[in-house]
Amino acid sequence: MFGTSSEEDLFQRNRLLQLRLAIEHAPEDEDNDEAEDASSTSSDSEEVEEAREDLDSVRAKVESMEAETKKELAIEVRHALSGDVLTSLRLKPNDRVSRLREKVLQETDHEFVVCHRFIFQSHVLPEIGTLEDLGFEDGECIYMARAPLRCLTASHDGYAQLWQLSGQVGDEPEEPRRLRLRGVPKAARISPCGKRLLTLTSDSGGSGQIWCAETLELLCHLRGGAASANFSSDGRLIAGVDADGIGRIWLSETGETIKDMLAPGTSCKWVPDDDDDLDDEISFCTFAPGGHLVVTGSGSNGQLWDFATAAPVRTLRGHASTVRAAEVSEDGSLVVTASADATARIWSTCTGECLQVLRGHSAPLTSCSFDPNQLLVLTASRDGTVKVWSLKDLPDIYTKHSTAMPGDCMYTLEADGGVVNSACFSPDGSSLLLAGASENTKLYGAECGEFKQSLEASHRDWVRNAKFSPDGLLVATASYDGSTSIWSANTGKCLRTLRGHCQAVVSIEVMAA
Repeated sequence: MFGTSSEEDLFQRNRLLQLRLAIEHAPEDEDNDEAEDASSTSSDSEEVEEAREDLDSVRAKVESMEAETKKELAIEVRHALSGDVLTSLRLKPNDRVSRLREKVLQETDHEFVVCHRFIFQSHVLPEIGTLEDLGFEDGECIYMARAPLRCLTASHDGYAQLWQLSGQVGDEPEEPRRLRLRGVPKAARISPCGKRLLTLTSDSGGSGQIWCAETLELLCHLRGGAASANFSSDGRLIAGVDADGIGRIWLSETGETIKDMLAPGTSCKWVPDDDDDLDDEISFCTFAPGGHLVVTGSGSNGQLWDFATAAPVRTLRGHASTVRAAEVSEDGSLVVTASADATARIWSTCTGECLQVLRGHSAPLTSCSFDPNQLLVLTASRDGTVKVWSLKDLPDIYTKHSTAMPGDCMYTLEADGGVVNSACFSPDGSSLLLAGASENTKLYGAECGEFKQSLEASHRDWVRNAKFSPDGLLVATASYDGSTSIWSANTGKCLRTLRGHCQAVVSIEVMAA
């Protein structure tokens, strides 16, 4: 069914064949040696016996390798539009989608500044999961599509710029479309559906604007202002904090407020404990995946809200200082909070119980996040380090516990210059991206923290922010020097440099067009 295998596959098969032939002839050689030296000493006999045992061990390993090879899946890759065969691969059932992408790019030997999508049985392959989990069998066919990328940047020069990225490396990038903003830009977002843009500025204590992504026409302002805001997973809603410290849910189409969430210190909905650190303002407000819950922070507590009713559901009590950030896991069962008390905590959304306390940092935390597989948690701190923690031994989320368990720190990464500017997992959870007080950005293996490569020789000042593309194959970095660079996550090569801002680029987003 398939053409010739890749050079790597042929090399591995030839190695196995050579090992098998060597093992088959080895016993004969031993017998000949023994016949020539019948008067061997007892020590010689022991050496021969040890050699036989070693040979048996090698033989068993080769048989195991051959068995694994037979389990490999033959996969044909075709172009999604033309149907032409691009390459043929052999992969193991437990290989991840990221491994499939990597091998396809190696075989096709092309570097495109695009988002790669793989279609299997009429569905786009997700970022996580193994081939076996996704239903792959021997002889399957998948289709590869390349979609242009949009890159949205915001700078202290007062502009947001929308770049359209496509084509091969070496092609000149198109001129960006520019948005002139009132006030100093703080962030810029692209809605998941790609139809709208959200910009946040310092104007009037915090202002949010919604723009049409196609025409760049100003559609509306977020009512009440916005100090922070993010789109929901479907792009219809926006959650954030207004200029007065009230948590709000806005309609992205009109900017109208549909729900308010008041801080516990100002709301009769909350029944505080005697030792609660009540604050008059919400410090952050964000959607949980799926949109059923909203998580906020106020003082040293986190809060979970039912989105449908805007009613408080859980109060997450335990931190000794301000909660700076929080994230809900993809399945909605866990929450991680990061605090100025230098700890992070893992909570059950079902019971509100604290399951683990992550101690080890020596300064206030600035961010926290789950990896896409919900096996790891990342924390970043003002102590200049990033720590990655294992969720392997997490207690049962449905059971109440008298005390929280200490977290298991797997490894610690030190940021350049002792400053963590940006840290995040790749979409498939296999890599970790870290930007610090230098012109370089570094890639590490997420599971063990091993150094992979450094993205360097492009920026002339510190990297402020770094993000993966949706398929995890590209990295975008934004620098204080006013430039944005697009890199290959596999090779570390700089594929494009986007220049247009004259001051620091403070925000960057990359999405498929």
